[in-house]
Amino acid sequence: MPTTFLLPTYTIAGWSANSDDDFGCRWVVASQNASDGPPVKTRISERPYGNGSYRAQSFRASRPIPLTGWVQCPNRVAAIAARARFLALFTGGGQEVLTIDDGVGPKQTTVELASDPKVAPWSDATGFDWQLPLIAVDPCYYDTTVQSASTTLPTPGAVGLNWNGSVGATGGLDWASGGGLDWGSSVSNGTLSMSNTGTADTWPVFTFVGPLTLPMLTNTGTGQQLAYSGTLLAGDSLVITTNPFGRSVLLSGSDRFTLMTAAAWFPIPPASSVTVALAASAGSGSLSASWRSASW
Repeated sequence: MPTTFLLPTYTIAGWSANSDDDFGCRWVVASQNASDGPPVKTRISERPYGNGSYRAQSFRASRPIPLTGWVQCPNRVAAIAARARFLALFTGGGQEVLTIDDGVGPKQTTVELASDPKVAPWSDATGFDWQLPLIAVDPCYYDTTVQSASTTLPTPGAVGLNWNGSVGATGGLDWASGGGLDWGSSVSNGTLSMSNTGTADTWPVFTFVGPLTLPMLTNTGTGQQLAYSGTLLAGDSLVITTNPFGRSVLLSGSDRFTLMTAAAWFPIPPASSVTVALAASAGSGSLSASWRSASW
């Protein structure tokens, strides 16, 4: 397991920089821009017959994260093996999670290669300089800790007015013995709340678990809804991923996006909370949500 000697560390699929690896090699990041904000996509067009320009809302672009550094190994054999491990990163052409740990609040983002990794061996063959050009199509950093909340359909409990306010009472309004008006309580109000402590929008993952018929959730603050036109049997799981970089609707792993009758997607805004309410025409299932706070 890598041993940290300098913060922050940069970790991808078992490889870690600013750390000593299990083979006695010290990986050092010499330069990076991961601490900078992501680029901005401006939407400006020049005014043809006047000063200045016309503009529309700007957005954040994908985040390039080029890492450069060097590695010192105990000997030539260890350096050759270190080179092989380094060049094996992303060999499948896919994405990996980059975790940046500053010792206070570790963050992560999903990255892929923006160009080919480069290696420049040293003259004594005990190490090399390296370059790892990465890019994150989703420019946000996310907390490594997943938050979650859950609820069931609204369920009445022992509701109704007990005039005496004490169990086993014969009735009547008795203030002297501590009785009074007791309305009872509800077992579930069918809502859950989600809080984002970061500085950027974050997108939750919702999971309906059957039995539920025509399940639906509503953002109680805005009225936006996500509604599904099918039926979930007992044990069925409908997972709705709202993030626009990987939006999906999966029933027990199978695509059911076409059965969404309402898809007013909404994030959890920065430094805010969102409450959603669960509803269905029938059933006794549940709704859960998971999310990570997001930052620029």
